[in-house]
Amino acid sequence: MNFNFEYKNRVLNLPGAVTEKIGKAGKTELEVLIILAGSGNEYNADEIAGVLGITASEVETAVNFWRGAGIIDFDVDPSLPAIEKHTVGNTTVSVLRSGDMPQYSGQELEEIFGKNPEMKYLIDEIQRTFGKMLNNSELNKVVGLADSYRFSVEYILLLARYVNDNNRGTVPYLVSSAKKLYDGGIFTVEALEEQIKDDEDRKTLESRVKTLFGIGSRKFTTNEKKYIDNWSKMTVSDEILVLAYEVTVDNTGTPSFPYMNKVLTNWKEAGYRTAEDISAALESYKKSKESAKAASFNENEFFEAALKHSMEIHRKK
Repeated sequence: MNFNFEYKNRVLNLPGAVTEKIGKAGKTELEVLIILAGSGNEYNADEIAGVLGITASEVETAVNFWRGAGIIDFDVDPSLPAIEKHTVGNTTVSVLRSGDMPQYSGQELEEIFGKNPEMKYLIDEIQRTFGKMLNNSELNKVVGLADSYRFSVEYILLLARYVNDNNRGTVPYLVSSAKKLYDGGIFTVEALEEQIKDDEDRKTLESRVKTLFGIGSRKFTTNEKKYIDNWSKMTVSDEILVLAYEVTVDNTGTPSFPYMNKVLTNWKEAGYRTAEDISAALESYKKSKESAKAASFNENEFFEAALKHSMEIHRKK
């Protein structure tokens, strides 16, 4: 059965990519998106909150969801205080505004923990993981991650254990990391697990490259980081990395990022997936090279030909 939309005097336009994010969006996110689509690019959290009967904070959380998913963006004058910048390591993270998470009084927090045992469990586990009692400000931040950003308890605990394992076991770093992940569209436990695995694989790769190249404790240069980014995307195993390094040194006499990158890229394009594939290809190449050399210059045949030529000259004399 076919159907037709009755547009009448109004039409809502939405990016096609919305269909890919609907499964992760809740009722509030969808309602806010529909209102935004008909707002003529004007955004007012209080007005939308009044229409939907929710708080402005809930509106901003929904807007952050679509912003993090890459569906909407804001044309904001950088001189205005509407965007707060957080520095996480060398990365700057943008948050819609400093008030994007509500603040709870001590009594409100007690009520939340009393009514929600899972939230109390979350706080207890984070305190145990970080090895310290959280103050009221820190409690607010952790509860805000679950309340405003709608991260699950499992998600927050997984992230807390990861930052703690990397000697970053503080609530400010936990929150900044969570916001960065949120802006990157990483909302689920499965997506976070995959991100953590990628980060760990990258660290292992960097450590191995430093050892092979004898870099020591110095930081990678910008160009070196680009090469490592490329190798990380190739999912290069340790065995393949070592083979590429050996081929590089054998052919250039010194470790070389550009040459090694060319070697790894050629192997990738040739479809070699394992160290065994590459070793077999290298052995085959070595044999074919030796055969070509033997065909162009056979030492025994050369000696016999030279001897025969010498005898013929001697007979003529």
